[in-house]
Amino acid sequence: MKRLDELLRRFAEAEKKLLQTNFLAPTTGKGKIAVRLPNGAIYFFRAVPNFSGWGIFQPTGIDTLQLVREAHEWERLAYLEALPALRVIAVHALRGDTWLCVAFNRSDARQRNFPTGPFLAHLFLSEVAPLDVVIVRTDGSNWWYDGLDTHYELERSERLRAFVQSQLESCLDAPTPLERLKRLKSHTLASVPNASPEESFACELLFAQERRKWEEQEWGRLSPEEKENLLTEQEMRWQLSLLGAQLVSVHQEGDTYLIRWRDGHREHTTVLDASLSVLSAGICLAGREQEFDLASIVSVMREAERMGWR
Repeated sequence: MKRLDELLRRFAEAEKKLLQTNFLAPTTGKGKIAVRLPNGAIYFFRAVPNFSGWGIFQPTGIDTLQLVREAHEWERLAYLEALPALRVIAVHALRGDTWLCVAFNRSDARQRNFPTGPFLAHLFLSEVAPLDVVIVRTDGSNWWYDGLDTHYELERSERLRAFVQSQLESCLDAPTPLERLKRLKSHTLASVPNASPEESFACELLFAQERRKWEEQEWGRLSPEEKENLLTEQEMRWQLSLLGAQLVSVHQEGDTYLIRWRDGHREHTTVLDASLSVLSAGICLAGREQEFDLASIVSVMREAERMGWR
């Protein structure tokens, strides 16, 4: 019983000391700030609203804080120096100073039980540009920006950014918003020259992010009729993709669509009505064409090939 009383007394003293102590911590302004005491106890404080960054904090209660001042740069670096580091490619900013990152060397990350896929890191500085290689460090729960990797050639990052930009520009040189949007949606990123697998993956992620931005802009420039036609075409692509086929072209005449689609090395032509039911499949279906949609007609055509009906 005495040992328990002594233990409780020590915890009470440690808690009292904590409530009278200023401490350094990073915060995104959301969630909790955790503080570990020398005795192993962990206290969680609510983040200070409207402050994101490195701060010196003073507890005002058992779970509340006030910001005393922003931390100095040397204080930030000293804090980070004690944490495990990882080289990453900073793909792009998501919100504020939080960035999407991928490990620069996925094999190394895997061996160290660090993320091998995309993950978030916080409190990036304005010195970072997309596809820069940077150092981030983890406290076991979150990843925090440390600084640029000075051993990586900045010119290499610039070449990767230029490559992604050139891919976007190849989609955006079409004369109309509809054509630009179609190119953006169908474009597949070309092989990135002289890039590691990790760099290529980061370029794909950046291209996808930039493409979404441009798609939103071009969508807003379409007429209501163009929007309806594009949604119809997307539905066609989706139905074909269910069984691994690809849409080649669409030609609309009134309420009917003449489409060409590819399954493996074979191309087929199908006529659809406005509800995307089949009017003509190119083979005899004994008047039952409208019982089929695009997804099911792929299976029908494969069976016809297998049976030698074509």
